[in-house]
Amino acid sequence: MFKSFQNWIITEKKGIEYEYSSILFLFPSKDAQAVLEWSKQHIPDSLLYKEGDEKGREDEIHVTVLYGLHTNDPDPVREIASEWSPFSITLGEISKFESDNYDVIKVAVSGSELHKANKSLQKLDYTSTFKDYKPHCTLAYVKKGSCDDLLGDKNFSGRDIAVKSVVFSPAEGERSSISLTE
Repeated sequence: MFKSFQNWIITEKKGIEYEYSSILFLFPSKDAQAVLEWSKQHIPDSLLYKEGDEKGREDEIHVTVLYGLHTNDPDPVREIASEWSPFSITLGEISKFESDNYDVIKVAVSGSELHKANKSLQKLDYTSTFKDYKPHCTLAYVKKGSCDDLLGDKNFSGRDIAVKSVVFSPAEGERSSISLTE
């Protein structure tokens, strides 16, 4: 099941529970489709890391602006986001994060306004186990050491994507779209 806000697609992830709320930038459908198709062409299903129904291939192409918010109320986020203007992010090379059990294949993302948005949301109560904000677009969770041949791939490098809205995704309750004003 999905809901569409303008040309953005918001997937309702049934059965997945999150401890905290988050703010996401969902890729426009055309860009999301290009990223998902590339992922399917270059990351075989046989290399995906799966733990129950979780992990595997990311099917909701997005950049997390901030995860770990303690509120399920979108109003404080709307208030902060009302100060943001639309901005662009730039995609980079394919890279990875490593964990004990799997690797995360991702596209690097840059954009000074994205970092400012992340910082402004940190005024709210939140929890994070990460020291630094490293914006990225997750492609897939893969078996340790697999897909290293993709690292450094520049297929998406330099591609700019306009951020005109973000999505508040509460730990409990309905998602809501927050438009950025000119």
